Amino acid sequence: NDQPSALDQSGDVLLYKGYIRIPVEGTYIFAQDSETQSFLKIHQIQVIDNDFNPSVKSGAVTLAAGLHPIKWYVKRSVGASHQQVSLIWQKPNGTKQPVPQEFFFTRF
Repeated sequence: NDQPSALDQSGDVLLYKGYIRIPVEGTYIFAQDSETQSFLKIHQIQVIDNDFNPSVKSGAVTLAAGLHPIKWYVKRSVGASHQQVSLIWQKPNGTKQPVPQEFFFTRF
């Protein structure tokens, strides 16, 4: 399961609020693997806006190595479960893959 363990599953909106560990400095591309509405903020930078602007399903941000605050909101589709949504990243000079669980933290 590549989902953050702090995902709040109440209601129709899933929310992960915590930190993501960035292993190396560089530009990262983030995306999600479903058509559900969502948005992703790292620090206060809007990286993905697939909520009110459904054409923006991925985004790039340059980050230093270390922990960064993250907010990921996902609106559930009718009949969908949180296990159908993964946050995808592409590290500098890497390939796209789900962000592994060990890169998410709820405390600094």
